[in-house]
Amino acid sequence: MNTVLWHVKTKARMLELMADAGVGEIGYADLGGPLRRHPGGR
Repeated sequence: MNTVLWHVKTKARMLELMADAGVGEIGYADLGGPLRRHPGGR
């Protein structure tokens, strides 16, 4: 993990990148329902 943190700099940023990668693996067909905008979203 220290090697990764050398490139990413903060643990928070590393967790953000890991979450982005995980979300990128989910296909829209896997969601199982119609897409809708979150009320607090942009």
